[in-house]
Amino acid sequence: MELDWAAVWHQKREKYFWTKRLKEKGLTNEDYWDNYPDELYFGCEYKNYPGAILEKMKRYLSPNSTVLDIGAGDGAYAVPLARVVREVTVVEPSKGQIRRLLKRAEGLENIKIINKRWEDVSPEELQEYDLVNAAYCFAMPDIKDALMKMWDCTRGVLFLITQAGSSLAAVYPLFVSDYEPPPDYIVLYNVVYQLGIKANVEINTRRYLYPWDLLVKTWRHDEEITPEDEDRVRAFLDAEGKLVTKDDGTLWVKCWYRDAVIYAEKEQSRLG
Repeated sequence: MELDWAAVWHQKREKYFWTKRLKEKGLTNEDYWDNYPDELYFGCEYKNYPGAILEKMKRYLSPNSTVLDIGAGDGAYAVPLARVVREVTVVEPSKGQIRRLLKRAEGLENIKIINKRWEDVSPEELQEYDLVNAAYCFAMPDIKDALMKMWDCTRGVLFLITQAGSSLAAVYPLFVSDYEPPPDYIVLYNVVYQLGIKANVEINTRRYLYPWDLLVKTWRHDEEITPEDEDRVRAFLDAEGKLVTKDDGTLWVKCWYRDAVIYAEKEQSRLG
């Protein structure tokens, strides 16, 4: 009997510690991002994201192209792509994220915003797009329906970006007693395969330094990390050779993060 990869995806999503944490707090993803402190959010600039992924996408685009960005967040993809294509349509349910996106998109007039969850967007609000992108936004109630809806409005190429590992995954169990990782990218890839979509997958590795103080503030916000936990994590990172003190005395953490880039071209998938 063939394994139902969509069922595996949903099971692992339910076990994922962050899914459980939001439920415990009575929060939706939108609630979380609506109230997330900008001070912490804009620490993302240190992470070299989306970096090389964005450059790969641009190879499929021309000045007359149209793009759909699902779960666009603060516009990490939507804003730079809007500078090189005719129009970008954004689907983003969080008003807080839209506020951040609009701040980054100041001066651009070719971004259309749909403030809804992907599952609530009607076909009449969509068209066919030269590039459809969904990055780190796969908490949909039905992953198969969500992916097929993306594929149906793809004229050119579909990109799905999800996690393929992180150096900090070894740190979380030090202060998160019920830690469970997110579903591995290979599960999502197999869901795509079972839908009959012939996709490629590449791993993009980002290496960067991240401020220790900002990392701790993030953990305090999300997990209410204690001073004892902070000491334990710092000792662990120090023993692993992951801490760097700069000339100005600030402490930084050596990090790496792997993005799985799953992408399928409509014409090639049809040809098999």
